[in-house]
Amino acid sequence: MPAPDLWPTIAALAAWLDASNGTGDHETAMRLMKLSEEVGEVTAAYIGMVGQNPRKGLTHSAADVVEELCDVIVTAMVALHQFTDQPAKVFEAKVQRIARRVGVEGFAAVLDGPSPLRVRNSLLRQTHEAIRTRFGILLPVCGAQLRNSVEAPEGSDVTCGFCNGSEMPIGQTDSMET
Repeated sequence: MPAPDLWPTIAALAAWLDASNGTGDHETAMRLMKLSEEVGEVTAAYIGMVGQNPRKGLTHSAADVVEELCDVIVTAMVALHQFTDQPAKVFEAKVQRIARRVGVEGFAAVLDGPSPLRVRNSLLRQTHEAIRTRFGILLPVCGAQLRNSVEAPEGSDVTCGFCNGSEMPIGQTDSMET
């Protein structure tokens, strides 16, 4: 299911802030500083999630990090309204430039359907295929990257050069993804 268009809601939030706090240079600076504050909250949640502070131990969860990341995104989207009358178009153009630069242009249709895991699996398959085509090297598909994929048989063991030859049965969870 495609994501709903959030920009009208973000515009309403920006208008609410404009009405409450004004739109001058000071308010613009405050919205940008608010973005920095939210990034700090992401960092604090992550430190608490991994228990980096031995005095405090584990104080946050991955869900807390997710919530704080969403706050950063919303805050940035609201702040973007201070600098352009067309924030959705500016943001879309920026995402497309980044996608072209890293070589994932044209995957927008894929992103509307499958999960991020399936998209990553598709990109990895394309990488394997590109290596095979360019260098004549045939790499088996990586089990660590392709678990839960409908294309890989359940319980199969496969490896690749990207995994340094480590084998992992499909469906097994590795510590890097939890």
